[in-house]
Amino acid sequence: MTHPHPAARTEAYVAERDQDEVRALWHRVFGNAAGGQTPQWLFRPNPAADPPRVVVRQGDRVVAHAGAVPVRMVASDRQLLAGWSVGAMTDPACRGQGLFVGAARALYSHMADLGFDLVGGFSNANSAHLHTEQLGRTAVRPFPWAVRLVLPRTTRLRTLSAVWPTGGQYAGAPIDPGDPRIDQVWAAREPDRQIQCVRDAAWSSWRYGERPQADYRLAVACDTNGKACAWIALRALRVAHVPALFVLDLQCAQGHVDAANALVRAANELAASAGCAAVSVLLPAAGMLRSTLIRNGFVPVPEPLHPKKILLSVRQLNGAPLPADLHNAGSWSLAWSDTDVV
Repeated sequence: MTHPHPAARTEAYVAERDQDEVRALWHRVFGNAAGGQTPQWLFRPNPAADPPRVVVRQGDRVVAHAGAVPVRMVASDRQLLAGWSVGAMTDPACRGQGLFVGAARALYSHMADLGFDLVGGFSNANSAHLHTEQLGRTAVRPFPWAVRLVLPRTTRLRTLSAVWPTGGQYAGAPIDPGDPRIDQVWAAREPDRQIQCVRDAAWSSWRYGERPQADYRLAVACDTNGKACAWIALRALRVAHVPALFVLDLQCAQGHVDAANALVRAANELAASAGCAAVSVLLPAAGMLRSTLIRNGFVPVPEPLHPKKILLSVRQLNGAPLPADLHNAGSWSLAWSDTDVV
């Protein structure tokens, strides 16, 4: 086991000087930002809370960083304050000194002091063992990735059409991320005991409104009286050279599963017209949205077949009992929007 360098000191920071240094560290570790993912985007003002962050210094130089994106979550109508750990990085010249683990432990302690109920995150194959073996997070498995293959009508990835091909009882139309009809759908959602992010208009505006280069597309389905019944968020991009459409969010009012079904059919149609070979989604553990996605041809992908290993792991930060088993995949309703990678 490695230990932090004795000259290292860890501190929460707010100074602009530190933020400039973190941006420089990000560039040293990750290179040029891809798809708009930058420290400025990850740690922008948040409707849940101020993003907690720590830096590790050796002398006057920032050599490691850890942060979390605050998220309001609910389980059985109880609201929780959670943080998705993101932006963990160590200067390449200082690796092997235990700075990654030291920064994360300091971050978790800081989050507990701030009243966070839990910390979690989506790890790649390189960091998963550190999160679970040294930082006390427990893996939530299996990761609920599912896909639907489509026959694209073009060989080139195109911009998603602004025309939403929904029909029948529900009319689909593009919306802005802060559209108040998102609140209407959230307030009328199906009650369940699953842990999930609060997906209201404030959250949607924060999640989809400010990321450059992402080209998020959102749409709402309304009934014949103009009442919002479901909404969806999409993004098309290449993953491992394969053009894919990601369903980042799908939300539905109770009793209006047909509206969600109409939006899913529209997404499949848009995927074909945009040149996507597959539609990707994270399946909720239970409920009508899971049933809708499966009926529309989405098939869970066994973990051994995942081309990129992603592991969700979580850890409780205070002693208060939580209303569901954090470590049971059946307790969670996840979406691609919970991650920062899409």
